[in-house]
Amino acid sequence: MPKSHITDSELIDGVNEHHTKCPIEIVLAVVGDRWSLLIIRDCINGLTRFNQIQKNLGISRNILSCRLNQLIENKILYKSQSAPKNVRSYALTEKGKALEGCLRALSHCGEHWRALEFSEIPPFSAD
Repeated sequence: MPKSHITDSELIDGVNEHHTKCPIEIVLAVVGDRWSLLIIRDCINGLTRFNQIQKNLGISRNILSCRLNQLIENKILYKSQSAPKNVRSYALTEKGKALEGCLRALSHCGEHWRALEFSEIPPFSAD
């Protein structure tokens, strides 16, 4: 069964063995699946608890759990527990915080694409 994610050490090994990996490829190997960037976006926006993220994304619990664990293993997120209520929360590491600019750029691009969808209606053709 193929692995669903790549750890930091495998990324470093892969880069050392294959000098052809570009920086974008390295990042996408960790966060390039359907849900990871959305989870990171939610953490940037202040959602820190499993149930908050799950409700906001509408993602199944098992997939969210898997993605959170991958992001923790790859040092994008860390998990903490508060003592009084034993509540687990997730927060961005410095490595995760570095993705905020990328997400802002993706958001800007998405806004531009959305505007184009509504402004570039093809002319009517009577052919």
